Amino acid sequence: MNYKAVEVYFDDKGTRREHLCAFGFCDTLEDQKRRFMPDVQLFEISDAELESLKTAYEKE
Repeated sequence: MNYKAVEVYFDDKGTRREHLCAFGFCDTLEDQKRRFMPDVQLFEISDAELESLKTAYEKE
């Protein structure tokens, strides 16, 4: 299963912000949840979105 981990927080003006923490492949999202802090949300993503994230990461 492909996943992305997103940290959700609020800035000093109260605006909701999201920060991509990680992405990759895992057996289950439950297994991955133990690796992250409670404010990080995990989402299942498609193969196409995973490839897009990999490409963006490699460009940086």
